[in-house]
Amino acid sequence: MKSFFQFLSEAAQSQASMQAQKLGLVSDGHGGWKNKSGEYVAKTEKGKLKFYNQRQKVGEKDPDQVRTPANQQVAATQVKSPSAPPAAKRPETQEPEPQEEKNGDTLTVVFGRFNPPTVGHEKLLNSASKVSAGGKFKIYPSRTQDPKKNPLNPDTKISFMRKMFPKYGEQIVNDENMKTIFDVLVRANEEGYANVNIVVGSDRQAEFENLANKYNGDLYEFDEINVVSAGVRDADAEGVEGRQQGRSKYGTKK
Repeated sequence: MKSFFQFLSEAAQSQASMQAQKLGLVSDGHGGWKNKSGEYVAKTEKGKLKFYNQRQKVGEKDPDQVRTPANQQVAATQVKSPSAPPAAKRPETQEPEPQEEKNGDTLTVVFGRFNPPTVGHEKLLNSASKVSAGGKFKIYPSRTQDPKKNPLNPDTKISFMRKMFPKYGEQIVNDENMKTIFDVLVRANEEGYANVNIVVGSDRQAEFENLANKYNGDLYEFDEINVVSAGVRDADAEGVEGRQQGRSKYGTKK
């Protein structure tokens, strides 16, 4: 006598066979089903027809049994081999950080109090312009303000400078972060300049040359730092040196 499970199994197989016959499929005797062209299109799983493509339409040949150039591409995309190992995850590669490149240019800078600006400063700027030889040239007024030595606030001072020295208006930089010559040099290094000329009054050449080169390779890295004398006394100096530069165009003594 047949067991209950045998009845269930035969009933399931009968259901799959009936579905296959309606579709005109032929059994291979091992649970596989072919279409009229002899292509494997389905198999019996759990009493139901399982087609080889996900849309359950007559598809290509069973990729485990027959592969042809015509059906190879479809089979590869629609059927996953049960024995195929999962694709290995490609190791993540870390993108190298962009390296800062020097642009090869030379920047000529002037840094000073300019408080107040005078005709002596104009001579200094004229000398710096010649040193730059048509290259990059920037003027950085300091940000210091106090009632005794630096009565003008930075914005007022720079406004006066641009009126007094109009041909250098675009070169005068109003940047609250440029408080010392070291701030200026660090910024120039960040902008990629390879060399720097620092133009100063003759009285300050040795001081600037020592300090600027002392920290090259530490705070910043330049191929060359040249401290150039403007050929005039320091226009920011106090006492006789400063007074010898004369009066400003706004009538204020140095």
